[in-house]
Amino acid sequence: MNVLALDTSTSAFYAALKTDSGFFNNSLDSNSMQHSERIIPVLDSLLKQAGLAVKNLDLLVCTRGPGSFTGLRIAMSALKGISYGLNIPLVSVSTLEAWAEAASDIEGLKIVAIDAKKQRYYLSAFDKERLMPDTDGTVADLEEVLKKYDSLTVVGPDAESFSSMIEGKDVKCADVSASFVSALIKKGIESFEKNGADHIGQGPVYLRKSDAEYALEQRLKEGK
Repeated sequence: MNVLALDTSTSAFYAALKTDSGFFNNSLDSNSMQHSERIIPVLDSLLKQAGLAVKNLDLLVCTRGPGSFTGLRIAMSALKGISYGLNIPLVSVSTLEAWAEAASDIEGLKIVAIDAKKQRYYLSAFDKERLMPDTDGTVADLEEVLKKYDSLTVVGPDAESFSSMIEGKDVKCADVSASFVSALIKKGIESFEKNGADHIGQGPVYLRKSDAEYALEQRLKEGK
């Protein structure tokens, strides 16, 4: 099976192509969010490395959130275009679940953290299974999970900054970024085999309203 995966949910651009004969990976770390300019060159490079054409792809995988409002739409929109144009199934995966899968070799409690700005993080907790839903929150939102563990490992793009906020526990950080995109592909294949392709109406999953939505609500309130 030829599987193409993209993640543009944060400032890092992850792209990979898995075929029966190999795994081709191209991740571009950046502090900018110019992912839309990079998608075509990166995909072209991956396909050339694998000796494939776009029509040879069997499955498309991307993250659906949480993550950057704009970033999530970039990868999903690009793959939806390919999916609709060539009738290739598309599957989207929770960003936090993909990071947890990348840390699957780590024993015990794993907290996945992505900076959501405004002193909040996109969070979830995993051990042998998911322990809580994806959450837009703070350390306080992990209270019920944390009280059951003396030690834990924090993973994800912003593991270091979040781990410093956890007190009274043996806290470690682990960089699992090298395994992230292959984990995304694994979760995508599992989801496709279990549930099939995404519904045509599936879009990014946001855990909070955008700044524009908050601003509109405020204007409407002031107008009353």
